[in-house]
Amino acid sequence: VSVTAIANNQLELLFDEGIDQVSGENTLNYSVNQGVGNPVSVVRDASNFALFTATFGASFPIGDTLEVTVSNIEDFEGNVLTSATDSFQYIEAQTPVYGDIIINEFMADETPSAGLPETQFVELYNRSNKYFNLEDWKLSDNNSSGTIQNVWLYPGQYLVLVPTSGLTDYPQAMNVTSWASLNNSGDDIILSTPSDVVVDEITYSDDWYQDPEKEDGGWTLERKNPTLACSDADNWIASNHPN
Repeated sequence: VSVTAIANNQLELLFDEGIDQVSGENTLNYSVNQGVGNPVSVVRDASNFALFTATFGASFPIGDTLEVTVSNIEDFEGNVLTSATDSFQYIEAQTPVYGDIIINEFMADETPSAGLPETQFVELYNRSNKYFNLEDWKLSDNNSSGTIQNVWLYPGQYLVLVPTSGLTDYPQAMNVTSWASLNNSGDDIILSTPSDVVVDEITYSDDWYQDPEKEDGGWTLERKNPTLACSDADNWIASNHPN
C-alpha cells in the first residue's frame, strides 16, 4: 500500500493485509536500487501484522527517488506476492551557508497597482543542491522580524512569502506571521535561520528601480542574475516582464 522512508536507512512498508512473519521478515525478500541492496533486518509490527520496518546498512541518498522491490511475500493463506516495486524518497533538512537561498524578487511598494495584487511579497530561490525546511526561519527588515511557517524548499525551487492576509491573493505562497512591512523608499531584507544564521540579506533603495515610473509603485524589484554573488544595486532592477 505504501513505502515511507522514516530515517536515512529505514523504510516502513505497509501491505493491504496481514503478512506471514517468516516471509515478511526475510531480508532477502527486499531490495533497494542504487547500490543500497538488501536490508540487514526486517521487523513486523507487534500489533499491525501488515506493517514492517526494514533497516538497511547503507544510507539513502538525500533527495533521490529510489525503488524498493518486494518479492516472495506470503499472506496468512499462503498467497504469494511474486514481485512488486514502489518508489520512495528520503529528505532531511540540511544546514545552509550564506547564499544557498537568495532573495530573488520582492514587492515593497505595492500601491498603486500596476496589475498585481496590492500585497507585499518576497520571492526566495534555492540555488543550492540542498533541501531545507524553513519552519521558524525569520524574514526581517531593519526593525522587526516575521516567522516563516512549515514549508520545504527543494534545490532549484522558488518560494513566495507573503503576510498571512496575502494568502488570498497568492494561494500558492507560504505565509509569514508578524510580517515585517517593507518601506517604499528603502529597507533591509534579511533571511535567517532560527539560530540567527544569515542566509541572505540586501539593503535596497528606490534608486534600484532605475525607472521613475516604476519607482512610483506597483512594480517588483528583481535580481538580474541569481547566479552572481553580488547583492547590491548593480544586480537589481525593476521587473521588465509585462505581467
